Amino acid sequence: MRYVDRSRTSVPKALLSDRVRAAIEDVQRFMRRSEDEKAQRRSPYDESIIHRSEVPQALSELFFHKCAYCESRSANTIDHFRPKSLYPWLAYDWENLYPTCFECDRRKGGAFPMAAAPAPPFSTIGEARAFEHVLFVDPCFDDPRAHLRFCSDGRYQPLTDKGQGTIGYLDLNRKNLVWRRNEVIERIITRLEFGLQNSPALETFIEPEAEFSGAATQYLSLLLETAIGRRPAWRRYGPSGQRLMQELYRVEENALRSAAAQLREGSDAFEPDYNPSRVMRPAHEVRPPAPAAISVVEINNFKSIGNLTLHVPPLRKDKGTAGALMLLGENAAGKSSVLEAIALTMLSERESSGLVEAEDLLRRKGAQRLELVDTEPVSVKISFHDRPEPAVLNVDPLKRRIESTPQPRSVVIGYGPRRYSKDGAPWLKSKSARVRSLFHPAVALPDPAAWLREIAVSESNKFNAVARGLREILALRESDDLVLDELMGVCVRVQGRLEPVGRLSEGYRSLFAMAVDIMRELLQDQPELENARGVVLIDEVETHLHPRWKMRVMSALRRAMPNVTFIATTHDPLCLRGMENGEVIVLFKDVDRQIAVMEDLPDITGMRAEQILTSDYFGLNSTADPEIEANLTDYVEALTRANSGDQRAQEDASRLGQALRSTLVLGDTAADQIIQEALGRFLSERRDLPPIERSSSRKEVVERMLGAFRKPLDGA
Repeated sequence: MRYVDRSRTSVPKALLSDRVRAAIEDVQRFMRRSEDEKAQRRSPYDESIIHRSEVPQALSELFFHKCAYCESRSANTIDHFRPKSLYPWLAYDWENLYPTCFECDRRKGGAFPMAAAPAPPFSTIGEARAFEHVLFVDPCFDDPRAHLRFCSDGRYQPLTDKGQGTIGYLDLNRKNLVWRRNEVIERIITRLEFGLQNSPALETFIEPEAEFSGAATQYLSLLLETAIGRRPAWRRYGPSGQRLMQELYRVEENALRSAAAQLREGSDAFEPDYNPSRVMRPAHEVRPPAPAAISVVEINNFKSIGNLTLHVPPLRKDKGTAGALMLLGENAAGKSSVLEAIALTMLSERESSGLVEAEDLLRRKGAQRLELVDTEPVSVKISFHDRPEPAVLNVDPLKRRIESTPQPRSVVIGYGPRRYSKDGAPWLKSKSARVRSLFHPAVALPDPAAWLREIAVSESNKFNAVARGLREILALRESDDLVLDELMGVCVRVQGRLEPVGRLSEGYRSLFAMAVDIMRELLQDQPELENARGVVLIDEVETHLHPRWKMRVMSALRRAMPNVTFIATTHDPLCLRGMENGEVIVLFKDVDRQIAVMEDLPDITGMRAEQILTSDYFGLNSTADPEIEANLTDYVEALTRANSGDQRAQEDASRLGQALRSTLVLGDTAADQIIQEALGRFLSERRDLPPIERSSSRKEVVERMLGAFRKPLDGA
């Protein structure tokens, strides 16, 4: 980490626009609500203001295209240093935005460790700094060298409570960072062996643009203090490192080489004089990382799948939600098998072995049962966006044993096509219980109301977090709430009227039960629902849902739990609402009867359900009633023959045309259909009128329609 002077860059115009001012006014209205109301609502935030503007580029340039916290080059997300959950009025403040890598973003999440209360509402960043006791280094306000000491082995040591909090929450000593920082040290040592005078490029390691230049600067400082046998005042070097290089050039090269050798042996000249205060955890204890986000799934010889690779998109920056996948395909195209493969691979070996028999996962080529010696081994590999180590599952056909990662790689939750809750159904806390219904469809979900009643009394913060998520899923209005009534239990308050959850429609209850179950499992391991990460697998997501809910189920789930990766299957085009390009995958069997992924799918954004059905996503030739479609074909053929003078064909064309007019529904919306029906009646009534009367009746109808359209405007 290194200090970054924000005054080098002016505030981007996008953050000074009328749109931002309007967004801040929305936040101010939210802040004026009562504490109880705010607890069950999320502060309004428009992600696109930040990501669909010049802000990301300006941040990248300000921080030299590096992560603000660990200095790696993969700075592809934006962090609110003071989280939106605590400081919603600073959500669009330029000084509160920091570029981060996936790993630091995943670990920090919404954390902001403090030894005291947060600053009062509407405090500026300057006022907040004066009020807070933050246990986290701010690279744009603090000098990291005062709080973090870089060691010769690539690790950071804390010098203060603030330094210890930063190391712990970001895990700045994670393996891949220590290894990469050590690489930089080795390159510096190699340059030293050639002599400083012959290595003018040594300065390149501490230039602001260089990866880990903050660590390199501290290493050279460590090298200098070891060579001269005393610790110079680091403050006089300044953030540029120019003074440091001047000091280094004054030291004899043999002394520097000797110091480098001494440091390589792991004996630093000085140990930090620091004792953690009681508010801090031990230095070695780091905050558990949030679950990893899936990037690639590779499946080989799993059940009916021969060889299949699926790519999961990363975070949707403009919408602030994790990537997702929707799997389409005919029956027996392997959709459910993909979900099962992911679930088993994400679990530990012990948990996955308790769900299924290894033999059931072996691939059978055709209906004939093959000898085990002819069966190929099963392998599933899941890679992650923000973690180098993959999760792997293997099944040896001879051993008949599942071999996989000892510990689960992420939170994985799965649901089969039958999703219903049952009074008295136990809540099993094992990791495998979270996906059991994928493999055993008869498994019922625990009663959501029982758990909600429990946390409403004993854990109000958790109850409010669930209520905030359910507002998105159940499309509650601003005036609606989730409440616990002494007589009726858990209720949704709609327009002032209490509606017990148990009386909701089957589809509503099904979605409610699944959503609450997901939230319960996420909150078991993670403190904040808005920042909770995991993978949720849903087979036939459309089950029990009314068309209105089908159209919004995916977008609602993703907004409610924005950092969760949802992977679902469906047979319904309405469920593709809320999905983006690259997030919908069609599985099919190729000419060799192998399951494959369809390539070159059309742009799904903006497509109507009927267009989706007749595209490659579903592959229908038409969405019309087959009988009507046959009549249309006969009608066209009859018209063709009638034009040749065929009297019988003219009669057929007249009969078929009349039948089609009585059955075809024109218009895509209810309004279109009403207008078309009225026009049809008008044309039918005027058919037998004399020509002069037909003309006047047409004018009369047009005037009547114009009058009807103008009426609402006149009364406005």
